[in-house]
Amino acid sequence: MTLEQKVKLLLIKQLVGESNRMFSNMLAIFSMLSGVRVSYKSIERLYSDERVMIALYNLRTIMLIRKGLELSDATERIDQFLSR
Repeated sequence: MTLEQKVKLLLIKQLVGESNRMFSNMLAIFSMLSGVRVSYKSIERLYSDERVMIALYNLRTIMLIRKGLELSDATERIDQFLSR
């Protein structure tokens, strides 16, 4: 899976709000359209993929800047997480 696909997958999963196993069952259509096979383990691994976390961090930062909002204390917590 490409980084873009991973990030989109994780964002969709969060929007849907289902467990990893339930969400992977819902992804049968995604798999048929994209040709990418996704299991619940694939989804679990997204949370520990450093590149995905950095991409989400960057996406969040860009969104806040475009909205004219200040970066919050959460940014510092994310920075600490990424520096581990």
